[in-house]
Amino acid sequence: MSTKVTIKLIEAIRQDRSKGFMPAEIAARYGVPVDRVRHLTRDIKPTKRVFLEDRSEEILLLVGQGLSQREIARRLGVTSSAINKALARMEWKVAA
Repeated sequence: MSTKVTIKLIEAIRQDRSKGFMPAEIAARYGVPVDRVRHLTRDIKPTKRVFLEDRSEEILLLVGQGLSQREIARRLGVTSSAINKALARMEWKVAA
């Protein structure tokens, strides 16, 4: 069941999108379909977000729980290749 889209909800969705959140993350947060989020925010160019600084601890916790990269990506609303890259960058930071 999807949430009723109100003016207040549209404003919150647009604000989150302008902060750099992905449509899948926003859809999960507010209970609306991803295509609806994309439609409501089609004119917004999101700012770049530094992925590792925001999510590295959360990714490591999920890895520690034994989740696969695909499962982690699904939970965080990103692609599995983004998780793969994030883990590779973390390995480089640890090695340095």
